[in-house]
Amino acid sequence: MYSRNSAIGAAQSYSGKMAEEKTHENAEKPEKVIKVVKKSRKSLFFTYFLVVMFFYLAYYSWFIRIRSKMLDVFASLFLLAGIFIWTYGEFKIRYKKLAISNKRAVLQEGIFHRHDTTIRYAGITEVTAKQSFMQRLLGYGDLTIMTSSAKKDYELSIESVPSPFRVKGLLEHFIFAEHKV
Repeated sequence: MYSRNSAIGAAQSYSGKMAEEKTHENAEKPEKVIKVVKKSRKSLFFTYFLVVMFFYLAYYSWFIRIRSKMLDVFASLFLLAGIFIWTYGEFKIRYKKLAISNKRAVLQEGIFHRHDTTIRYAGITEVTAKQSFMQRLLGYGDLTIMTSSAKKDYELSIESVPSPFRVKGLLEHFIFAEHKV
């Protein structure tokens, strides 16, 4: 059920360790992942438009009636450029994820080399959501989480999040619930 990404698995294993440490297990609710947030595909609209144009140029170059080696080279270059840009866009989408649970949030960065950052709700000082006019039309925006610790203040940013104000509201719900306890 939680095998979608390692951030969720890490949240699950952490909650298992915390449950063992608690003396009042029955009073403590188990950790449950509420939402996993990643970059919106809508933010790459222009990138995907460019990919379609490169594929169209490759197709057009290969199937016109005048055949030449130079035209075949350009068609191959357009095809390779389209594949490269499409792959780059997919890597950008999968690079950064935020798993929000009822106990904490886990920011997971990287594809080949992963880096997980655990954010306790008690340590979050501010959550900011921003949208430009175009982002508002397409339904995504940027989310910034400010945290503080004894040594240093951190700012964690996630660009192009779908419905950033809903995610901000969800985080604030857990932050305020944490402060009430």
